[in-house]
Amino acid sequence: MNTVDFDLQYAPDDRHALLTGDDTASRTHVNTLSFTVADKVTGNKQDITDRNLDEPIQARYIKLNVTKAITPPGMPFGFMSSSSMRSPASTTPPPPMSAM
Repeated sequence: MNTVDFDLQYAPDDRHALLTGDDTASRTHVNTLSFTVADKVTGNKQDITDRNLDEPIQARYIKLNVTKAITPPGMPFGFMSSSSMRSPASTTPPPPMSAM
């Protein structure tokens, strides 16, 4: 399984109250945000993909938008096993965020 085409998007801090998760109010709020594409990958064939942005970004919201994935037969969706984002000035990387 592989994420073939995807992009990383971000939105700045809007000073909105902390979102509570996957509920109607949170989804509605996120849908009103204006996201900017920070990086785009097409034709990926790697099992592990490391990306470095040319310029730093400041963001409160990060969205991984998968537009094409190779999945096993009978599995209509892809998934991500882990992710981490950090500043190049960071000396200790944060633990990966595991997908549920």
